[in-house]
Amino acid sequence: MQHDQSQHSIGQLDKVETKGSSKQAGNTILWGLIISMVGIVIYFFVMSRGDQQADLLSALNANGAIGLGAVMIIFVGLGLWFAGSMEYLDALGDEGQHP
Repeated sequence: MQHDQSQHSIGQLDKVETKGSSKQAGNTILWGLIISMVGIVIYFFVMSRGDQQADLLSALNANGAIGLGAVMIIFVGLGLWFAGSMEYLDALGDEGQHP
């Protein structure tokens, strides 16, 4: 009887860790979305200030580090969003394995 009770408490502990993990993953997804949106807004302002007939690379280079920085911010946000999404899916898979 004692053995069954200890297994039951371990199973509950795993569920608590999984729920915390999915909440952390949700926060990572949210921060990735926010960072990407900030990068997109900066990119919009950089591109609207420049020459409208220029190609992408020359327009980004003409605005200096701000243009390339905006693209990097977008990629960092997308990376966070993607990592959070994978972590969330992993937490959902772990949650389904527990009785």
